[in-house]
Amino acid sequence: MEALDIEPGWDAIVASGSAREQLIQFGVAMLEQYLGPHGGATLRVFVEAEMLPDLFQAYRARVLEPALEQMREIVERGVSRGELPPDADYREILDLLHGVALSRMLLAPHVPVHGVGEVDAREVVARIVDRLIGSS
Repeated sequence: MEALDIEPGWDAIVASGSAREQLIQFGVAMLEQYLGPHGGATLRVFVEAEMLPDLFQAYRARVLEPALEQMREIVERGVSRGELPPDADYREILDLLHGVALSRMLLAPHVPVHGVGEVDAREVVARIVDRLIGSS
């Protein structure tokens, strides 16, 4: 893992602020990870998971499980404060944000993607989060 220099950016997200802001910060960190210099290495960890299970397990322990826990905490706080609906599912929100980041990472080098290179990551993620949680 150290050789890949994969360092999740969501560790720096503070527990204060609105759920919306925390979700945006989380999504931006994920998007920047995939679009950054080590995005390809991150993708390879998934692609090679069956061939290199030890590497995948290390990635899972260092990146995936903490991400899931962080998202769970963000969503649970948001629900308890009335910022998110009671049925908000942290796994679903994480899946949707991850899907956006992964899609943009895969498409950006090959086709113009709205929001990549035209609009900063925060604006892209804010629009997605607002759609997910029903903000305007």
